[in-house]
Amino acid sequence: MLTNIPKPRLDQTLESYIALLQIENGISSWKSLIKYLFNGHRADPRSLVQGGLSNFISSEAGLAFTNINQLIQEHSLLAIYRPFLDPTIWDKLIGRLKSNSNQGMLKTLGIYNNSPFHTQDQFCPDCIKSEFKQYGFAYAHRCHQIKGNYICHKHKKPIGAFKEEESNFYYYRGLLIPHSDITSGATISAPKNIDLNNHAYLQYSYWVNEVFLGNIPYSDPHFRITIVQERIKNFSSNKIASGASALNKLLLNNYGASFLSEVGHPVSINHSQWPFVYLQGYAHHLQPVTNILILSQLFNNEKDYASSLKTINSEHLTLKARKLKVSTTIDWRYGLIKDLLCNKSLIEVSKKHSVCLEVLKVFLVHSPYFKARREKAKYNALKRKYRRIIEKHILENPKSTRSDLFYQTRTAYNWVIKNDFSWYDKAVPTSRPCSLFKQSTIPYQLDNASQTI
Repeated sequence: MLTNIPKPRLDQTLESYIALLQIENGISSWKSLIKYLFNGHRADPRSLVQGGLSNFISSEAGLAFTNINQLIQEHSLLAIYRPFLDPTIWDKLIGRLKSNSNQGMLKTLGIYNNSPFHTQDQFCPDCIKSEFKQYGFAYAHRCHQIKGNYICHKHKKPIGAFKEEESNFYYYRGLLIPHSDITSGATISAPKNIDLNNHAYLQYSYWVNEVFLGNIPYSDPHFRITIVQERIKNFSSNKIASGASALNKLLLNNYGASFLSEVGHPVSINHSQWPFVYLQGYAHHLQPVTNILILSQLFNNEKDYASSLKTINSEHLTLKARKLKVSTTIDWRYGLIKDLLCNKSLIEVSKKHSVCLEVLKVFLVHSPYFKARREKAKYNALKRKYRRIIEKHILENPKSTRSDLFYQTRTAYNWVIKNDFSWYDKAVPTSRPCSLFKQSTIPYQLDNASQTI
């Protein structure tokens, strides 16, 4: 169906890319294209969490992307959460998107009636001009769609909603396509009551872009709050004032009350605890905006922030290790490596070898090869365990059916059906017909429809 697969542009939103696919391939119906790309899933490319992504990647359009992770990191608005979301929660979200299940994900992210994104696509007039000269069209950038981002980090010009009636371009699902007259630029509705000369707004725009580029490292909320408290001391003229109060005053002075209200923080100096309230927790609809607001004013750039994180992580691990009387360094012995490469939890390994738990976690985060080996080892350990359970049941009950196996060894049965079905199909032969199985309760399918069980 798709013969022309254009290359995705830098920071291009998924919706505008699919619109480009539609135009390049001369497809008249948007709905039919969406149904084809997402295999009939209820799909809205403008949505924060998009179901059916595995179908999209497996289609012709997926040839333009390496994998789902790259698609989300480089073209989904969801990437704004990554530096501030617990890695386990992030992996869970990505896993559900891969399985085409996005139910309840907005609740996980804490998004209900509000979100950190503009409801209408925002554009930079200079970006439009340069992109038209280069590509023949302009597209919506992800970093321009975040609330509070009123200045283009690249051109340092105001961005805003596109006014089609006053421009020589027409808008279509994140794309701006020129009419016959292409000499004049597009008309942008810049925000009112916003001082675009304020350096704080440019810093905010810069940090939004760095987040989408993946240059801001994840840190535990406790660490973030700690370094913010340490850094705010340098900005507070009143040493007696609390950290939250000083931070509140700093943000109000730099951004102004109207700006904070625009991004969802209609606060006053009397509400002195709001910055730290929104810094905490792994999921809140304003959490990315709040973190960017604060970090952009306390740190010069992402390198300054990463350096502070590294220092506070080291200090925190040392203090915790002293309290627990464990080591902050890893003594690589055979026993420790063996325990890490098995199905034991990190807590068990930490206690057995007297190594700080956080040190092990940090090591696995920064050693993806070893982490992958550990995951593979855990998988193999579970495979051996559940195979033994099933083999033991078959040995003790030679006349049992697959249905009996399901009800007697349910956990092992479900695991091998999902992860080791080829072995299961050979190890558990049966001559009973398929009709005796309760197909709705057994989560597997036969490779050959004519096969009997």
